[in-house]
Amino acid sequence: RAQTSLVHELASAQEVDMCLLDERHRAVMLRFGRRRDPQTAIMDAFLHEIAHEIWLYCIICLVDLDVVTEFTDVYELHDPCTLMCFYKNKPLPIDIGYGFDTRITFGVSSSAQLADAVIDACKRRSRGRGSFRESITAIFQGFGLGASWTS
Repeated sequence: RAQTSLVHELASAQEVDMCLLDERHRAVMLRFGRRRDPQTAIMDAFLHEIAHEIWLYCIICLVDLDVVTEFTDVYELHDPCTLMCFYKNKPLPIDIGYGFDTRITFGVSSSAQLADAVIDACKRRSRGRGSFRESITAIFQGFGLGASWTS
C-alpha cells in the first residue's frame, strides 16, 4: 500500500508541466499510456514494484493519454506505452540493453531490469557528463596513473 503513494497520477497537461518544472533534485519518470491497454498494465505493475527502490533518484508519474492528450504529438506518442525520464525538465537517456534512448517503448523484461536502468541513468546524470573530475581522471589514466590519485 505504501508503494502506491510513490506513484502519482497526473490528470492534466498543467500537472505534467508543473511536475517537470518543480522537481529540482530527482528525475521525473513519465509513463504515457492508456489505462485499459495490456502493455500499459504490465508497465504499471513494474513501476509499482520498483517505486520503493528508486524514490530517492526518481519520481514516477502516470499519464493517461485518453485524459491528457496534449503530449501525443509533442513527444510522438504512438506506441501503447512509453516511458520517458526527465532531469531538470530535460530528457534523460536510459539504456535497457539496446543503447541509450530518451524513450522506452519495449524491451523491459522485468522490474529489476527497469530499476537498474533508471538508477544507473540517474546516477550518471548526478555525476554530470563531462565533469572536471571525469576529465582529470581520463587525463591521468592516459598517463598510465589510473584512478589511484582520487583515493
